[in-house]
Amino acid sequence: MSVDVERGWVFAGVGSPSFDFYGGNRKGMNLFGNCVLALDALTGERKWHYQTVHHDVWDWDLPSQPVLAKVHHNGRDIDAVVQTTKQSFVFVLDRDTGEPLFPIEERPVPQSDVPNEELWPTQPFVTKPPPLSKQGFFPEDVTDVTSEAQAHVKEIYDKADAGQIFTPPSKRGTVIHPGFRGGALWGGSAFDPRTNTLFVDTDENTNIVRLADARPDQPFRYALPDRMQFRDQDGHPAIKPPWNHLTAVDLNEGQFTWRIVNGEYPDLKAKGVPKTGTSSEGGCIATAGDVVFIAATLDAKFRAFDSKSGKVLFEDQLKVPGLATPCTYEAGGKQYVCIAVGGGFGGWESNDEFVAYALP
Repeated sequence: MSVDVERGWVFAGVGSPSFDFYGGNRKGMNLFGNCVLALDALTGERKWHYQTVHHDVWDWDLPSQPVLAKVHHNGRDIDAVVQTTKQSFVFVLDRDTGEPLFPIEERPVPQSDVPNEELWPTQPFVTKPPPLSKQGFFPEDVTDVTSEAQAHVKEIYDKADAGQIFTPPSKRGTVIHPGFRGGALWGGSAFDPRTNTLFVDTDENTNIVRLADARPDQPFRYALPDRMQFRDQDGHPAIKPPWNHLTAVDLNEGQFTWRIVNGEYPDLKAKGVPKTGTSSEGGCIATAGDVVFIAATLDAKFRAFDSKSGKVLFEDQLKVPGLATPCTYEAGGKQYVCIAVGGGFGGWESNDEFVAYALP
């Protein structure tokens, strides 16, 4: 959640309704699921809400707190709420009304053939800023890092439903991209109020889900025998790289300022594969010294980037990945930045270190 102290309002990104992948028992838009919600912090009164997914069956709950920003739009400064999503949209909304500052189009999406399921016929598509990662997974998107990986992924891909974003879950199995790990995820985003720039870490993560009839003695109609990350035989993402981006978004214009591939897998680097980026888990921070700090990637590096250009200013090898958001603080007249180095994800062992760096 985020709090606007002046207004006395709290802003929250709301989860998706249960069951995550079937909604035949919750007909309609599911009004308050998957929405940015503005509340009076003292009374709980709803001021407004904006729904980012109608009748969600893809597990695309809003993954992180909204960012409260002031943007220059159509010749005036406007207090805004900025919400990143797993499906890789950036919703920029008027803080007082919830109205979008950039056009959002309701577009037709594929409908379900699962008995009793009734999907909403359209979904909201943000026109600006651009999507932060690929949306949908088509045959030409199958990984090409090695011929073995391509053959492995294609065999699985060809047996499942796949294609454009919002392809619904089915009994055959459905490729969901971005997956329910994003796109943008729990680490959220950072904001520089001097330049009205948003900094976001995003993955090209894909999932496959498959529905099946539940046993007669179960209190629900469909079970979920498959809910897996879609990867090649070596554990790398199934989609064609790059697999991670750190993106700077100009919120005034709704455009990217810069966008870089972040991280690389040592085994692929050794084979001469160009920099791919890695899966990640964690957010970034932006400082008044024009620096963006982030760990998060599975190559276990901690990096500092020039916030104006995306150039790498510093990197250090950690024992295991720092799957958290860094913090920065001042003590004794010196500035420090600290990262929790926890590991425990992507094949890495767990760890319990905090690593702090002093800035010159």
